Amino acid sequence: MENVAFESQLFNLRKLCIMLLITSFVLLLLGGCIGDRSSKISKTPTTNIKNESINEIKLLDSIQSDDFVKQFGTKLETIPNSIYNYYKLNNNLVIATNKKKEIVRISTPSNDSTFKTSKGISTMSTRDEIIRGYGKKYFERSDELGYKVIGYIDKSNKQTIEFFFTEQAGVLDHINLDLLEVN
Repeated sequence: MENVAFESQLFNLRKLCIMLLITSFVLLLLGGCIGDRSSKISKTPTTNIKNESINEIKLLDSIQSDDFVKQFGTKLETIPNSIYNYYKLNNNLVIATNKKKEIVRISTPSNDSTFKTSKGISTMSTRDEIIRGYGKKYFERSDELGYKVIGYIDKSNKQTIEFFFTEQAGVLDHINLDLLEVN
């Protein structure tokens, strides 16, 4: 009787070990597919995007500059955030600024093709058009919301541009242009 109980415990222990192994493998597999943006960025060769813009708005532009105020005014719709000051502009573009009121992130609204990068990429653009415009030195990742992302990094200027595709249709949903510190 004791032998049967021991064999049963041994069987349960083996089952537990197999389940732990499978769980570890799945987590390892998911870890390689989802996120870890910083790891992917560090392994990606640099692409010069210093002069990149979205509808001629550039990173580090001041929201207090005459040109900016003339185009968007001084009463910007604020979006609550504890780290940066986020604003929704009158054209629905979302920007974030640092304490010096310099733009550190530009994010296009979903599926609005009126916003274009300096290379003419909009949400109507395909993956191939992006690669033709920006080159083959990009990283790929999936984000926590399920978007498939291809991105480029300018290590000298500490900037990234990322293109977010819907997983289901493979359609470009939105574009983020960021200073590296934002992420």
